[in-house]
Order: sequence, then structure tokens, then C-alpha cells
Amino acid sequence: MSSASRLGFTLIEVVVGVVLVGIGMTAALRGLGAMTHSDVVLRERESCQRLAVRKLDELLATGQVGTTPISGDFADWNDTAHAWNLEVIPSGVDNLYTLRLNVTDREDTKNAIARIETLRYSPPATGTSGGAG
Repeated sequence: MSSASRLGFTLIEVVVGVVLVGIGMTAALRGLGAMTHSDVVLRERESCQRLAVRKLDELLATGQVGTTPISGDFADWNDTAHAWNLEVIPSGVDNLYTLRLNVTDREDTKNAIARIETLRYSPPATGTSGGAG
């Protein structure tokens, strides 16, 4: 071969180069897709965590927490995709309960997206009217 005929790339070299660039681009796009999916999942969890805190604060402030479980949705906050349930769990100490609020997807209420827990003391009911005679 003369030096004039070896100035460019061969067809095999070009094909190998294109395949390597294609593999690199595919890997980069998959990584970007995975990163985007992780971002969406984290944003959803953060949003549900905020909903859980806000709902538990509301339930405690309005006195809706008793000793029985309650549940509902967030339709009053314009969120129709999520639901919540509050578990009231005895702690083993008299009048002390663990409150566990779970936020779930409305279609999948078994798997919590966000969960928040706190303790609540319920003073015992007294049998006296409180007057000293």
C-alpha cells in the first residue's frame, strides 16, 4: 500500500468507533434516566413526609386522636393521590400511646410512602368532681 492510500480510516475502524460511541451514549442515557427516577421518588417521599407531619399536627391540635385507629385522605388539601391512617399503639406504660401516621398511595394502602411516630400521654379520667369540702 502506498502512503497516499493510508491517509483515512478504514471502514472497520469507523464502524468500531461508532459502536463504541453508541455504547457510551446508551450507558450515559441509562444513568441519566436512573438519576431522574431517583429524584422523582425522593421528591414524592419528601412531599408525603410533609403531608404526614401536617396531618398529625392537625389531628393533635383538633383533638381527633383517641385510642382507636382512624384514617382518611387528603382531598381537603387537593391531594387525591394519597391516603393516611393513624395507628394508636399502647406503649406498655399506663396512658401512654405511640401514634404512628402512615401516608400511602391511594391504590396501595399497605405500603407506606412516609411514616411518622410520636408519643402521646392521655391523662387518666378522674372520678371526683374536684371540690374539697
